[in-house]
Amino acid sequence: MRRSVAHGWLLGLAMGLGPVLQGQTERLDDWQRGHHVCVLGADSDAVYLGRVPQELALNAALRTAWSVARLARTEVEDARVRPAQLVPFRAESWTSLEHVQHVAIHPDLELAVLSALRPGGTDHDLFLSHRTTHRTPQGRMEIRWSAPLPMDGVNTEGEEVFPHWVGPDLHFASSSGGPFRVRCAEARHQWLRSEPLDAAWNVGGDVCGALEVVPGQWLVASRSETDAPVQVRRVLGEAPPTLGEGWALCMAGDMTGDMAGVLEVRDPQTRRCVARHALGLTAEESGPTSCISMAGLDPTRAWEMRWHPEGAVLTRWRFAWSLLTAAWCDVTCCARRWGGVSRFCPWTLLRS
Repeated sequence: MRRSVAHGWLLGLAMGLGPVLQGQTERLDDWQRGHHVCVLGADSDAVYLGRVPQELALNAALRTAWSVARLARTEVEDARVRPAQLVPFRAESWTSLEHVQHVAIHPDLELAVLSALRPGGTDHDLFLSHRTTHRTPQGRMEIRWSAPLPMDGVNTEGEEVFPHWVGPDLHFASSSGGPFRVRCAEARHQWLRSEPLDAAWNVGGDVCGALEVVPGQWLVASRSETDAPVQVRRVLGEAPPTLGEGWALCMAGDMTGDMAGVLEVRDPQTRRCVARHALGLTAEESGPTSCISMAGLDPTRAWEMRWHPEGAVLTRWRFAWSLLTAAWCDVTCCARRWGGVSRFCPWTLLRS
């Protein structure tokens, strides 16, 4: 089953088939007219938006079902959405909660965060649930979710809603202290405290959600006045630093036999493919055909490399900008500056 990076929905009614799309595409401005609209989450291909009629007060809207639309990452600038049928995921062990507003299942860690009402509660809080795998007496593997535990380090007397994961960190909207603001609880602090995101768009009226669709470009759900609907808009932020033309990631050394296949570079947070190159490489061969361009990538971030050899299973590594050189694989990595002096590889490969 394909899992979203940022929200706990079953994408479609059939496993592995993705969201069931319904109807024709329409412009985002037309789709959100007369509605509250918020960013629900994203996967490697698209961002998912939810809407409810704007006649509902925002607090009431958080306690009702939202219809969903899909905005392809390749169409963010064109801003065209398509209605999608997604089934909210609910585990049996979560029935102790009165109302589950939103679920964020982590794509790599065995845990989920829920925004929900406590029994008899009046505002939504965040809860943590762990996933485990058990073998039944019949020999089948069964996935179970633990009873949700309140995240009291970040919960307040206000509403905590629309959680989603950004790498290991948790982003969510909180109305603590007045208008909604997007806050971040970092994994290095065990998600025990949170701070408002330091962004120019995270001020003013209610800011109910934000998601960086590509580096330096955000979709922000906000409103400037309390009687206005929450709407999604595209916000351009500061462009991240990037590698210039000529930097490449090369496959070389310690190889046995011929190698051919496809090398991909993906964002580990969104799974979005940012570079792709077909390679044809033999044991005696090296050079440009064995490299993929790194131009335009942020050298301060970690990226994921996926090697699809012909006739073999997928191999994945994660690599980060580093002066260390530990490589746990049969294929080493080097960065080469074409037209200049060959440099010692600053990339580190780590098995995912």
